[in-house]
Amino acid sequence: MLGELPLRAPDASIGLPSPASVLPAPLSDPPVRTPGAGVDLPSPASELPVPLTDLPSVAPRRYSEAPTSLPGHAPPPSLVAPPPPPAAPSSPDAGLSLVPTGRSFGDLELPLPPRTPSGTRAAEVSALDSDPFGEAELPPPRSLGSGPRHATSTSGVMREAGGGTSFGEVNLEEDDPTSLEASLPEARDSAEEDMEFGAVPQEDPGRISAAVPRPASAEVSDAEQAPAVRKRLGARLLAGLFVVATGGASLALVPEIGPFGAHWIIDRVRAGEYAAIVADTVKQARASLGRDVAPVAARAFTSATEAQAKAKRAPSLAAYVAFIAYAHELRFGADSAMHARATVLLEELEDESEADVPYLGLSRAARAATEGQLARARQGLDAILQRDPRDIDALVVSGEVALRARDSKAAISTWQRLAAVESSARAAYGLARAHFQAGDRERAERHAREALTRNPEHVGARILLARIDAGERARQAEAVKALEAVLAARDGASRDELASVYTLLGDIHLERSRISRAEGAYREALKLDPNAGAALSGLGEALFRAGRYSEAQARFEAGAQKSPDELAAKVGVAKSKLMLERVEEALSSLRKLREAHAASVLVKYWLGRALEAAGAREQAEEAYRSAVQQKDASDPMLVEAYIALAELENQQGKGERASATLSEARERFPSSPAIHRALGEVALTQGRNIDAKEHFDKALELDAEDLTARFKYGVALAREDAHTRALEVFEQVMAADPDFPGLALERGVIYEKLGKSDEALRQYEAARAKAPDDPDLMLRLGCGYAQAGRAKEAEPLLRKVVGLRPTSAETQHCLGRALLAGGSRLAEALRLLERAAELDPHRAEYHLYVGWAANEAGNVSKAQRALNEAIRLHQGLADAYWQRGVLRTRQGAVRDAVSDLTRALTISPNHHEARAALAEAYFDLGNMKAAIAELGKAVLGRPENADYRFRYGQLLAMNDKNDAARVELQRALELAEKTPEHERWTWMAHLLLAQAIGPRPESVPHWRAFLEHGPLDSPHRAEAQAIIARFAK
Repeated sequence: MLGELPLRAPDASIGLPSPASVLPAPLSDPPVRTPGAGVDLPSPASELPVPLTDLPSVAPRRYSEAPTSLPGHAPPPSLVAPPPPPAAPSSPDAGLSLVPTGRSFGDLELPLPPRTPSGTRAAEVSALDSDPFGEAELPPPRSLGSGPRHATSTSGVMREAGGGTSFGEVNLEEDDPTSLEASLPEARDSAEEDMEFGAVPQEDPGRISAAVPRPASAEVSDAEQAPAVRKRLGARLLAGLFVVATGGASLALVPEIGPFGAHWIIDRVRAGEYAAIVADTVKQARASLGRDVAPVAARAFTSATEAQAKAKRAPSLAAYVAFIAYAHELRFGADSAMHARATVLLEELEDESEADVPYLGLSRAARAATEGQLARARQGLDAILQRDPRDIDALVVSGEVALRARDSKAAISTWQRLAAVESSARAAYGLARAHFQAGDRERAERHAREALTRNPEHVGARILLARIDAGERARQAEAVKALEAVLAARDGASRDELASVYTLLGDIHLERSRISRAEGAYREALKLDPNAGAALSGLGEALFRAGRYSEAQARFEAGAQKSPDELAAKVGVAKSKLMLERVEEALSSLRKLREAHAASVLVKYWLGRALEAAGAREQAEEAYRSAVQQKDASDPMLVEAYIALAELENQQGKGERASATLSEARERFPSSPAIHRALGEVALTQGRNIDAKEHFDKALELDAEDLTARFKYGVALAREDAHTRALEVFEQVMAADPDFPGLALERGVIYEKLGKSDEALRQYEAARAKAPDDPDLMLRLGCGYAQAGRAKEAEPLLRKVVGLRPTSAETQHCLGRALLAGGSRLAEALRLLERAAELDPHRAEYHLYVGWAANEAGNVSKAQRALNEAIRLHQGLADAYWQRGVLRTRQGAVRDAVSDLTRALTISPNHHEARAALAEAYFDLGNMKAAIAELGKAVLGRPENADYRFRYGQLLAMNDKNDAARVELQRALELAEKTPEHERWTWMAHLLLAQAIGPRPESVPHWRAFLEHGPLDSPHRAEAQAIIARFAK
């Protein structure tokens, strides 16, 4: 079988292991050996002889194809034997190729004697040419000398009984180096054969061949061996090259090393160059960033990026480029391109250690600051500053972080440390901002000017100085000029700085009550930075003051989201909800804000307003009183808190306390136009127009640019029927702010009273153009129309709002008032007014108008209940006393009526309706003199009121004061022609005027008008007909 073949020990030159390598080549024919001497076969097979003839033989080879020697070992000529005869018996190993196609480590090449198989056995042997078990091929037979001498002897093939050479081994005897025989097993019975080989077909025992002859020589020449050696060496070299190439290329996956270590080598070679580039870049960047202007900082980032492109293998430079981008973002606002580049650079350095890469910790801390992770940023910066307390970049970022955290004390300390290291505009401006945040405006201004000295193009310092000037009303004009100069040279400012300019302009305009201009400025700021929290809050305030509460709420909410620490935005959300009649929501929010901001006057004021709306007046008074106890008089909301407290005290009947509160406010703010403006608004609401004008005059004297005070002054003039003067004031307001809220409506009312219908219509249309779809503006305009008595214009607007807000008490109330002013649908008006009082039972005004409508409808009991509730809620409501006086007069309780009407006039001396009703009460009491006196005052107060003129003329005529009566009655009829609703008494006016004129021709037209419009059953018809007939002749 395979492996049981005689093998020749190779020569030592081939490199075989000892002991075979030291065996000398045989020089003569080997002696015949006994069986089993060559190969040690395992027992029990040694007892059975196996015929060699039964073994399958390999395919025959031509003698000429057999190699004559081992590669590289040519035998000497004396050892080369002639070819064997063709008829020589074959041996089982003849023709086998025992050289494997691919040698594995440790394999040996052993030459075999050449044998040529013959007959059918050659075909059988050829079946073994390819080993079915995957074994390597044996080398082909080589010419090793002459053939065997004893071909017929069987003694050369023996099976060992036990021990010796085991199956498949080769026995190279040291005692006889010339012996090279194959030891084949002896024959045994088939049962034993099957037990060992598993019924593998066995050779025929009768065909055992003779012993294998010894080759004549084992010597192989060096020439024959050389090609194989070269082939093996080439294969090994290629394999080595493959391993090297694969391993070197795989290093490309390790950026620090690179393919074949190229990066590592380059980094070591260029280390000095990289260090120089980094140092130069840092130096130039610090110098540029120290100038503290956006364009220069942007160029610093560009230069650093270009340097980094030349030294991509320098991680510290990549880290510093990222730092520049984040530092730019902290100071000048986000830039998408810079931010993206910095993010990529830091992601590439994600696995790097801050200890190994300079500036990496710095850039990571700066990134954390831009992301709002201030605590994390501070932690990283503290670690850097512990190692190097004079690290300029770390100090800069630390200062910015402190400012963002509103830690002014830490900010001042950090910027001072930077100023000690770096004398730059950046350091000076940082100190200016820190001191401004701490409330030290003087030091802030000094450092801002210092920054401008170091860099005259410093935009931030200019903005800060304008902000400081804006804090003083006298210097606001200078602030506006400075800000407009920045806008004129806008290329030197960043987007965030420009947004700050527009926001500050909006703040100034808003404080000056230039509402539409403020709104425009805020919107420009939001175009530049949609996330600017201050601009969002400012726009919300402008919309709130314009009465657009829904829009205001949306802007306030956005501002609070972008700037979570912005208290004004959070309060704005709550007060917008309050004005939208969402009282409980507003109250809940304001209570939470009071817990978080217990000292805020703004929170306390609006909490008081919400508590008032909820009917908790005692708690509201407590909130207002707590607010006015604030010692810092610079808070503008203090004035509002004083006024609210005084009004609440007045409503509760605490008139003396209310007066004391107002006196305290005037003493505390003697030169504040806000206190006088607020007092004027209170007087205007109460109908004390003369007092209102005085307060507004004082406010304008202190601040001639207070647009709200000027507008309210014009309204007071209009209430006094000083229409020409009122229009002049309104023109001044329009010059400053053409879209001032309410201006168009007020002008329209005046033009209508002046009989300029076309101009009035244009003003009304201009007012409506501002509110085509906004429910808040439609509500404001509709209520304005209702107050002006223009029910026809008010009704469609208010019904549209009712459809949008069916549960709005204010909308129901205004629509009811509009119908009440129309006078034709009292039942519906009363229903709407009652619904408003149900929705908001804490508003005294709502109960007042329920009583008023019930009075007009003759529902005495309902009118009395509503008016009593209105007075209980607001004891300073003059209109409630007036209406109750009218009701009591109709009930016959005239003296009680006089008491109520006198109280109304005490509260509001210019309440002309109450004065006219008091004259009627005195008339019922028979006090004609007092009646004429009170009605004369009413006419003086409302000279364009046709009804007052008629009633005054009537009293004069009844008291035989015909000349005076003729004047008043004639004027009443002239006015009545412009107001058709007064036609109900025109017949009486014509009668009285005709009687006052006497039986003269000029009385005839009045007698005829009486006959046309007067009652048919009047006893004066005969007199009228007689006079007409008399003068007709």
